[in-house]
Amino acid sequence: MVYHAASGSEILLAIRGPGDLLGEFGYGDREPRSASVIAIEPCLGSLVTDSHFTAWLAAHQNHRQLDRYVLAKTREAAKVTWQLTRCRPAQRLAALLLEIVSTGRSRSPEPLTIPMSQEEIARGLGLARSSITPVLAEWKRRRIVSITRSHMTVLDLEALQREL
Repeated sequence: MVYHAASGSEILLAIRGPGDLLGEFGYGDREPRSASVIAIEPCLGSLVTDSHFTAWLAAHQNHRQLDRYVLAKTREAAKVTWQLTRCRPAQRLAALLLEIVSTGRSRSPEPLTIPMSQEEIARGLGLARSSITPVLAEWKRRRIVSITRSHMTVLDLEALQREL
């Protein structure tokens, strides 16, 4: 999920994967959306109208589960805020790559491949590409990642986790 500022800049707020809801905050307050979704690989989604979603919640008595889901996503946002304000670019980059890998692990035949360019990753982190280039060069030298024009592959998951 990506937040777009009026200036045109954007920042990655969250990674979502199979089974995740999108737009659940809008259901709660009926306000305009606060983020956009950009798929980093082919996916399938379903659009559920507000009336159908409301009817489904009532029929299945799932309001409490939805509340817990929204609270969990709010807690996740606090972690992102911490990373944005307190972590070095290398730590933010490691956290993002690890999150993408773990989110895709259940459905991807190559779970350690991240289908994003360096530019896309930097933009998602709210950084200039020049901020992550030296980090990636060092990780490439240490064989933590391999990099191509359109994607990167995590070669050493434990080493990447130590970068946090």
